[in-house]
Amino acid sequence: MLWGPSVSYFTPVSKGAVVNLAVSAEHVDDDFADYYFTVTPAGSVASGLPAFDADGGWKSMGATLLVGVDFDGDLTNGGLAGFLTGGYTRMLGDAKRTPLTRIRGEADQWLIGAGLAFTF
Repeated sequence: MLWGPSVSYFTPVSKGAVVNLAVSAEHVDDDFADYYFTVTPAGSVASGLPAFDADGGWKSMGATLLVGVDFDGDLTNGGLAGFLTGGYTRMLGDAKRTPLTRIRGEADQWLIGAGLAFTF
């Protein structure tokens, strides 16, 4: 089981632009942690990573910012708009300590994106 509390603040900053800021975290149970982050002795032999027995707990926390702009300056009339988004997530607990993250991965996760939207 994964439990992911989050809080988000969405607001227009002008007639043609909006901003959304979201902060979130993920908490996992022992079964989830074992399935995704444990390295079994057999897995250790196959991968060369040290064996690791993961327990549940807080898996990650992070924040995301989205900025949207309507190209004609009016969000209420539809049409073409663009958006930029960026985010950062930090792995925590056994999700960070597992050799899958510590040796082969990265505890810091970054997201960047851009897109177009058309409303009619």
